[in-house]
Amino acid sequence: MRKENSYIKRIILYQCLWIAVGIFITFAFHQLIDSLVIYNIDTEAELSPIYKIYFGFGHYFFIMLGAIIITIGCFYIQNKQFEKYREYFVSGIKYIKGEVPTIEEFHESLSNERLDFINIRKQILEMENNYELAYKEKTDLLTYLAHDIKTPLSNLLGYSTLLYDEDNLTYEQQKKFIKVIYENVKSLNSLSEDFFSYLKFNLNEIPINIKKFDAELFLKQWEEERKTLVNDNVLDIRFANTSCKEINTDPELIVRILDNLVSNANKYSKKGTTIIVEVEIQDKALNLTVKNEVENDLNVDWKLVKNKFYRGDMSRNRLKNNGSGVGLTIVNDIVAHLNGEFEVYNKDNWIIANVIIPVY
Repeated sequence: MRKENSYIKRIILYQCLWIAVGIFITFAFHQLIDSLVIYNIDTEAELSPIYKIYFGFGHYFFIMLGAIIITIGCFYIQNKQFEKYREYFVSGIKYIKGEVPTIEEFHESLSNERLDFINIRKQILEMENNYELAYKEKTDLLTYLAHDIKTPLSNLLGYSTLLYDEDNLTYEQQKKFIKVIYENVKSLNSLSEDFFSYLKFNLNEIPINIKKFDAELFLKQWEEERKTLVNDNVLDIRFANTSCKEINTDPELIVRILDNLVSNANKYSKKGTTIIVEVEIQDKALNLTVKNEVENDLNVDWKLVKNKFYRGDMSRNRLKNNGSGVGLTIVNDIVAHLNGEFEVYNKDNWIIANVIIPVY
């Protein structure tokens, strides 16, 4: 059966039927009264005043009576249908508020309205879930920040106190303590940069400054500047199909992506191994791949590494540098902002991070 009649048309149809019935009832009642009156009239006597009034104004009376009956009936039908209509929407509102687990079935002509209530409820649940996630992320941010700042601050306080209070320290001891203080200051600086970057990128406050530049020349310069930052490993950048090719993208964001990927690779790489960066331009896209070899027993779920504050291998002393847990999250946010793709996976004890970014 086709759903052609709307709920309002249904009400109008009922009212039209009642008007027809009302007219029929009024006409039948009029005929009945006329028959009774005529039957009781004495044809030889003069009509009484009552009969004169009846024959003079009776038909007006029945018209008014019919109009009253039709009006009352139509009002009753409309009120009855309106109450049912109201029940549907009260049920929908209760469902939206979460006061009832399910929404009652509506009239078939109101199926779209029922679906709207269901969709609104889904959107509300999604908004509540997003709010809870945002609140949890904010709480996690403060928790991780407090936890990560505590250790270097304690070290700074402890070693600076020793330098201040102890007068008999040798030059070598002083130099050692100053080095520890310096390393902890660097750690604090790195943490603050990561968390501020995370907040900026998480709020989508990422300015994009598109520039045209030679990709190979630019990244060779980046390689020279970053070679000293991989500590006990070797940074090896390899180019394919990039010679004399210019690309249009944000160079600063490309550098941030590579810095975070190489930093992550450096933390988990086997000592003395090579961190490979492959660069390729193909089909108007910049393809960046960072590969590093890891230990067999490294406890990291690479499916979760893009999640905020995830840290693999919680035996932190195994890592060369303690991270903030947001490095790959920042990469993911930047790549998404540049309409690109980002994935990380483990293959034969090699961690492969791949980024594809359109470069116009």
